[in-house]
Amino acid sequence: MPIPVVSTLLILQANTPFEIHIADVMLLQAKPVQTELKVTEAQRKKMNQHAEKHRAVLAELEKKYGSKKVDPATMQKVSPQLQEAFVALKRSVLQTLTPGQVRRLGEINLQRLGIAALVDDRVATQVGMTPAQLTEFRKVYTENGQKVAKIQEDASKPIITKYQKLKPKTQEEAQQLQSKFQNEMAVAGKKIEPKVRALEQSTAKKLQSMLSQKQTAAFKKLLGKPFRPA
Repeated sequence: MPIPVVSTLLILQANTPFEIHIADVMLLQAKPVQTELKVTEAQRKKMNQHAEKHRAVLAELEKKYGSKKVDPATMQKVSPQLQEAFVALKRSVLQTLTPGQVRRLGEINLQRLGIAALVDDRVATQVGMTPAQLTEFRKVYTENGQKVAKIQEDASKPIITKYQKLKPKTQEEAQQLQSKFQNEMAVAGKKIEPKVRALEQSTAKKLQSMLSQKQTAAFKKLLGKPFRPA
């Protein structure tokens, strides 16, 4: 059982500062982000040490649960340990940064997420959205995700069904079929890109229209200056 990836966008505790809540340490793997934050060599070395420790924890979990069947009971055991590991990683990495670097990392993450960042209750509260407004916002966002998933499923299902029926006789033939399968999936993905993009754009406009001018201004302020990687 592959150990699933858990987002580092986790609430460490109820009173976690907002800047820490929205900062995604995974973005620090990107060189342009490191450059934007002016991460020093000493900071980078410390973060690498924290990352190594984190990988060791994941390797241990993989060793312990990796061969077991994926079932609710197993996941119930693994999930809290995964969350604890990622929370520890986030906390330790952010402690190597200055408050200004943490704040900028959060801004970059919000820019990456775009209007979807407002699905998070703390971000929504920060810009002044009401509980009822957030509920409706999440509904629209979820419906868009379901529509996108349906488009992707309709495009990929015939290809998956076709190749599932094929029984390669040799390893070489299996590799050839795998290559063809991946190519067909890639072509199908490109074909639906315009439709998916149009749907996401229309949804983004709808979500934006649900905000007042004051809320829009507040969200824009949270985003900070535009991040333009070189």
